[in-house]
Amino acid sequence: MVGTGGSGAAEVRTVPVAGGPAHVIASLPSGALVLGSGFGKLAVGGGAGSLQVIDLASGAIASYAIGPSSGPAATLFGGAFSPDGRRFAFVSATSTPFSATLQVVDLVTKALTTVRSFSTNTLDVPQRWNPDAMVGTAIVGFADAGPQALVRLDPTSGARLVSTDVKGSGAVALSADGVHAAVSLHNHLGDDGDSVGGPGPPQPFNTLRTAAIGSPPADAIQEAHHQVVPLALSATGDTICYTDDPAAGAFAGISQSPSFGLFLRSGTTSTQLAHWDGSRWDRGVFVGSAVVLANHTSAAEKLELVSAGGAPSTLDTVSGGDQPVFLGLA
Repeated sequence: MVGTGGSGAAEVRTVPVAGGPAHVIASLPSGALVLGSGFGKLAVGGGAGSLQVIDLASGAIASYAIGPSSGPAATLFGGAFSPDGRRFAFVSATSTPFSATLQVVDLVTKALTTVRSFSTNTLDVPQRWNPDAMVGTAIVGFADAGPQALVRLDPTSGARLVSTDVKGSGAVALSADGVHAAVSLHNHLGDDGDSVGGPGPPQPFNTLRTAAIGSPPADAIQEAHHQVVPLALSATGDTICYTDDPAAGAFAGISQSPSFGLFLRSGTTSTQLAHWDGSRWDRGVFVGSAVVLANHTSAAEKLELVSAGGAPSTLDTVSGGDQPVFLGLA
């Protein structure tokens, strides 16, 4: 398991899911963006349109020149390692003038291939690369519009094979099989005034939806005055780990309420894993039937493990302020 956190420059840390101390692999400069992980590697977008791939065993860093040699630097979006771990796919884009392409870099030869060019700023961004398809979301580049669609892409041409419209959605969780997804959405349930407003899609996200990519989404949960966010989806899409926070603010007794906190949902049954305590669950990833989650408290970032539907246990703690966190399987 790999995560980033810390104050100032971010740390790349590996943590054994079975337990044991975290190992600090490297530090990332301020502004670096983690794009993806897998095959013992971590891909990071740096400044000036550069891509760096960190070997999580040795800490060695390989750099790749991305984008034009002159003019505005490219911004990198998304990212996924190929099924053999030899290549890495991502979207490279500039805002002014606008230009965007789906690119694949060979991590051994460093050869860069343009797979697809985008004529508009709606970008199909890969997040997984399975043997049959790249899987990800369509986003509006350089905007706060939120995800526009769930997409499966041809790995050779980058063309859409199938898609599901999710305009207006917030967070997205994708299954490892590249077929299923869970998303959050705002419906008009009489709680529009709970949201402080933009940017981004309307809130609160009071509806949790599921979808097989290529088919319309189906509502799983609708609860007025709730902020429901999917954190992780099991490999075959049958179990969702999600957080449910109060959209209208805390109230007396909320810390013991069965309606708010951290949950697992399998089929139509939701099981509360932790009561609401004011902390923020940021991200999650399934490891078999267990879930590893990033939890932000007022004093630290914590890596928590939930096994067999039990209570969360702490794997790692990083002191400091509110830090962006990326979780991925190493």
